[in-house]
Amino acid sequence: MNAVADYAAAKALLTRPLPAYVSYHVRSHVKFDAIISDETSEITVRTSDGVVVKGKVPSAPRAEVHVGNERDQGMEPVRHAAFKPACYEAKSARMQSYQGRQLEALQLQDLCSKDPGDKDFDTLYIDPRSLEPVVASGSDDSDHVDVQLLQNFTRVEDHVLPSTLYVRVKGSGLMFWLDLLVDERYDRYRFSNVAP
Repeated sequence: MNAVADYAAAKALLTRPLPAYVSYHVRSHVKFDAIISDETSEITVRTSDGVVVKGKVPSAPRAEVHVGNERDQGMEPVRHAAFKPACYEAKSARMQSYQGRQLEALQLQDLCSKDPGDKDFDTLYIDPRSLEPVVASGSDDSDHVDVQLLQNFTRVEDHVLPSTLYVRVKGSGLMFWLDLLVDERYDRYRFSNVAP
């Protein structure tokens, strides 16, 4: 295992250029305190600039969800996925069991966060043979707030794309109570070089 080389290989799979248009189906469940929202949509993204040309990205509470170092792009997984490979480098690697599979766990260092209090992804699990990304995870249970982040990946033809995003933030303090859940599932990916 070589953490730097293995992360470079996984990053190359996640950043491989996509066809001109990517379509997918999204199912979104968002709970923000007492407000619950369930949405489904068929979305098409123009990959040259990340513009959604068809469908509507589910309206997650963007001001409260801060993962992947972007607040203003929603949860669109093709061009604005929560896990940004360029924002991390691997510090170490070890074999670890994850959901019954033996995977290589790359411990990540965040290169993009300007606030040391922000907690984003800290581990990327990859297949030890193919070096294909399986899931990026992050957690934090400090300062009265419990945070769990998971971005799962799937292979679609020659590309690796997000298949789920799970964000759970719970906590309380002297003047606040926070209970946020975002659970999004992406499937039925299709590629095209022709506008819909």
